[in-house]
Amino acid sequence: MQYLVIPLLIILAIGAATSRLDLPGFDFPNVLSILGWGTSSQEQGGSYLQQDTQPTNSRLDTFITEGPENNTKLLNGTTVTFKFSGRGPQSSSSNALLFETKIEGFDSSWQASSEQKRTATLPGGIKTYRFLVRSKLGNEVDATPASRTFTVRVSPYFGKISIANVQAPSSSQAGRISLSGYSASAESISVTGWKLQGKTDDFIIPRGVRLYLPTGPNPTEDIRMGNNVSVVITETANPLVQGMTFRPNQCFGYFAATRTFPVSVPSSCPDFPVQRSSIAYLSPTCQDYVLQLPYCKKPNYAGSQVAGDLECRSFLDAHLSYETCVQGYKNTSSFLGNEWHVYTESERFMRPGHDQILLYDSNNLLVASYDY
Repeated sequence: MQYLVIPLLIILAIGAATSRLDLPGFDFPNVLSILGWGTSSQEQGGSYLQQDTQPTNSRLDTFITEGPENNTKLLNGTTVTFKFSGRGPQSSSSNALLFETKIEGFDSSWQASSEQKRTATLPGGIKTYRFLVRSKLGNEVDATPASRTFTVRVSPYFGKISIANVQAPSSSQAGRISLSGYSASAESISVTGWKLQGKTDDFIIPRGVRLYLPTGPNPTEDIRMGNNVSVVITETANPLVQGMTFRPNQCFGYFAATRTFPVSVPSSCPDFPVQRSSIAYLSPTCQDYVLQLPYCKKPNYAGSQVAGDLECRSFLDAHLSYETCVQGYKNTSSFLGNEWHVYTESERFMRPGHDQILLYDSNNLLVASYDY
């Protein structure tokens, strides 16, 4: 007799799964649970048989009416919306039906739904989820929830780095894009090798020089965002050094005095880093002149008190410079600016008027998008 019962249960299992047999007094999920077979439901419809003990009603039925189809890959975002409906016994009112949803891999338990729709924003990355929905009547639920499987396939930095602002190119201005971070954490994210894609062309974010020195060396490093550091990409020639990406610093006033920067840099400098003891050998007039100098530019000696003081002028020519400013202040906490400045030189990837700009990470996964 025992050998007949087990095959019979298997046949009933197939029938219940495919045609939802309505057998009075027979609660198939509970039978499976008693036999210890509930764990097999993970492959068929989720883990609800082994994790949930609510009484079921085989006359309840649930349908997903809108949303990603089975095995859909979400490539352009992490927000997903499903709509659903249900059907109960003929004696029940459709208004009496309630719903519960669960996204396996995201929710830890069933979520009551006040409407026949569920929208969820999932984390970035590559991960497969299963959406489950079941109708509920009183304290009984649909034994076989409707389900759909889908995969989020975007960058793990989706939602952490954004295209914060775009200036469309025109005849009077260069195109410009600003990248910023949403994350308030101290996470440092390298964007070197990431791609900005327009409708007609793209641009790869290069490496950069953290501290520029006119006489070098100027080693490059990955451009990293984090700790409020942003990136600005401008479609024009670099006014400092062709092809070089840089971070402005407090001493850039020396360059701002003689160059035009499309993206603003500091136009002033900190105090001239000189101690009275280091200029004690100069004449008193020269010392007073040095200590009251405006910074970031070479003095105009014509008509000045030190015009004929060659020793004083020699000192100023040797020390009043960008390099001296850097040596004096490079170790201060606020020395470096919070922006990397990237210039595309002759490359143009933005269209005038309107375009869609997509940002992809080094694995070609979407990080952010911007329409203008």
